[in-house]
Amino acid sequence: MALLLAGVLVYAVVRSLSANKSTANRNTAPGAGSQSRSVVPRAPEKWALKQVIEQGVSTDTLAFSPDGKYLAFDGDNNLVLWNIETGSVQSTIKYANITHLEFSPDSKTIVTSSTDPHIKIWDVETGSLKQEIKEGSTTIYRAVFSPDGKLVAFNDGQKHIVWWNVQTGEIRRSRGEDDAYYLNDLAFSPDGKILASCASYGAEVKLWDVQTLALIRELKGHTEEIEAVAFSPDGKTLASGGWDKQLKLWDVATGNLKQSLNNVERVGCIAFHPDGKIIAAGGFDNYAVKIWDVQAGTLKQTLEGHSDLVWAVAFSPDGKSLASGGYGKDSNKTLILWQGIQP
Repeated sequence: MALLLAGVLVYAVVRSLSANKSTANRNTAPGAGSQSRSVVPRAPEKWALKQVIEQGVSTDTLAFSPDGKYLAFDGDNNLVLWNIETGSVQSTIKYANITHLEFSPDSKTIVTSSTDPHIKIWDVETGSLKQEIKEGSTTIYRAVFSPDGKLVAFNDGQKHIVWWNVQTGEIRRSRGEDDAYYLNDLAFSPDGKILASCASYGAEVKLWDVQTLALIRELKGHTEEIEAVAFSPDGKTLASGGWDKQLKLWDVATGNLKQSLNNVERVGCIAFHPDGKIIAAGGFDNYAVKIWDVQAGTLKQTLEGHSDLVWAVAFSPDGKSLASGGYGKDSNKTLILWQGIQP
């Protein structure tokens, strides 16, 4: 009997150890368990003014680094790197007339477009110029990194959208489009397969196949110039806004219009929150930033504090902060940081 009980006990212990090991393997497998899954930050219910940064007469472009350490913006003919943790300037690069800037996905470099017209890639740590390319002879308004960091897309001022492979130096161009000369905004889909563009004349958004450079479709519904486009984090929705005071949400797969939001004022810039549930839109008329509920299509909050046109908005990667920039009167209130508040 003692031998039988001992055997049963050993069997039970072995089964328990085996089960625990199996559970541990499941919890540490890719995509399993809270530690291995990417946590999507929840959008705050409200936003409050945190800090006004006075670094120039205007802030036309800004971006958070993907690692959340820095906010980069143009100020007084400088490329300014702002340290989020210290709340102060980390470094500046003397470079005038920047029209757009964006961090690479690894946060190690910044690409800029300008009125030169040059596309330049800067080293974030040293501030040195790493790469440079000149295209055309007119202003380049946008230069954006692909999600894998291998490509930079921009307009060449000669009716083309240009794809520059920053690793190999290869240049590819779209077919000639009249409105490509006057591009207002460009945005890659999160998977890097589609590039969206909008122009300063023509009231449609164009979707391009990044691999073939072919035009996939045009999204028609706006009645005036479109200033900004942005993909939702899941890539299923594209937002567009412009001078017709409409903020439109499109189904990327079908090209169908999902919602049209009456923004009351002209839209100069838009950005999705990392959780995709809210969208921020900067305005040209009331100089405010509006926060919209994407699912309900309702206005959640209006952020007032700017003294002139709002040209740029961006959410921090952790979803807790919002930056907005634009023109300022008397060099005041050109860049504002907003803090998210949870109930």
